[in-house]
Amino acid sequence: MKEIITRKSRNIPDGKELFEGISGNFKDFGQTLCELTDNAISNFRAHNIRGFIEIMLVEHDDYVDVTVRDNGTGIENMDATLTIAARSCAESALNEHGMGLKHALASINAGADQHWSIQTRTAEDAAHDRHQRVESPYSIGMPVYLVPGSGDIVDDTGTVVQVRCPMHKFLTLKPASQKDDLSFAQAASYLCEMLRYTYANLLRDEVFSILFTAVDKTGTSDDAWLAEPLEPIWRNGYTELPPVETDLGGGAVTIFCRYGSIRRSKKNAFYYKANMASSGAEIRINGRVIQHGLHSEIWGKALHPNQNRFIAQIDILSDQSAALPDTKSAKNGLREDDAKVAALFSWIRANVPEPVKDEGREQMLVRLLAEKKAAEAGVLRVSTEKNLYQCLKLQIKSDLFVSSTEGVTLFEAKAGGSKAEDLYQLRMYHDGCIADDMEVREAVLIARRHPDTVRALLAELNRQKDKKGRPYHFALSTWDEEGIVLPPDAA
Repeated sequence: MKEIITRKSRNIPDGKELFEGISGNFKDFGQTLCELTDNAISNFRAHNIRGFIEIMLVEHDDYVDVTVRDNGTGIENMDATLTIAARSCAESALNEHGMGLKHALASINAGADQHWSIQTRTAEDAAHDRHQRVESPYSIGMPVYLVPGSGDIVDDTGTVVQVRCPMHKFLTLKPASQKDDLSFAQAASYLCEMLRYTYANLLRDEVFSILFTAVDKTGTSDDAWLAEPLEPIWRNGYTELPPVETDLGGGAVTIFCRYGSIRRSKKNAFYYKANMASSGAEIRINGRVIQHGLHSEIWGKALHPNQNRFIAQIDILSDQSAALPDTKSAKNGLREDDAKVAALFSWIRANVPEPVKDEGREQMLVRLLAEKKAAEAGVLRVSTEKNLYQCLKLQIKSDLFVSSTEGVTLFEAKAGGSKAEDLYQLRMYHDGCIADDMEVREAVLIARRHPDTVRALLAELNRQKDKKGRPYHFALSTWDEEGIVLPPDAA
């Protein structure tokens, strides 16, 4: 019988490769910046401090210097802080993974030319008139320097993280609707919006304050206190459930929940815009947003455009990490393989009604037009449900069907500007009426505005005849011309 030989593997990681390996899990720079602030907030909560965070961005030609400074109690265990996935230094549930600081630094600057540093000062350090400092590049067993004085720390205790961010990474925070290149000032304003949204509940509760400073290449400085949380504008108030104590499978948690219909925000770049990306359920853990735009994951079906105004805000509170739903390592989503997440979704389904379909802007405009037409003299019937092409059993419905003593008028409606293809939709309505032996007096395309291309096509179509040999009579109108105005809460 042959003897089994055992040897120890030589699997000590290379620090540089390990550092590079944990990068790249953030969607944009904004998510990365939030990771740098999470550690400060965790320290504030653990020590019951009304904390202060200063975020400073300094623009250069091809990079941005980023500084995050806080007045917390400092880092007590620098060794654990530098160890990837170590949780022995965790101070609150915000330190769930033991990855945040390293993860953020690596994602911003993990290349061959690393530029980052951490300075921290505890009460013990202050008593010895010193601060601790570590600096790039990352390595296993990297040195920790005890440096006389307070360094860049302005209070008795606190921490300062500095990192150089390549410009292309800094400019990743860009709305999908923005086609032009992003400027430094625009990106800075978007970061302010993200911070006000991500920490909205904590800012509202005055857990900490943020001073945000952006310095452009000319040296011009723009300071802003981010004290006001980013909140939705509710259309007709919201339904708020009483705090619920429950167990999702790992221990006691308290769930706060409110939901309702919101107004469309025109100021925000990303949030509460009443579109598909910003609607649905918003999940926070201890006040910090984790994921938003959840709908099919909870209710099992895709969000309908008429449900875009619906927002459900759920905040799960606990000081025990094991009791909370598991999050992804970048804290930018919930882990779908976690039973606690499944339990949370079940709780939402049981206690939050499935989003109802609001009347869309176009539907509202058509309804108001129908009410106006119904009041006119000689009108016999007004319908938004009139089936056309019944002879072929197609059951195609025009946006609006108006029958009067003078004949039938059809409407194709658009809330915004019209397009050429809208005229062909209107022509289908017209041809459907003719096929069903109904004479059409006029077919109207109504919209906010009509481009020249639509007007040119209209003239061409009006030179043609229907299948019974009668000339088409297409017309254009606008909501203003019809005197139709949306109420304020439709915004």
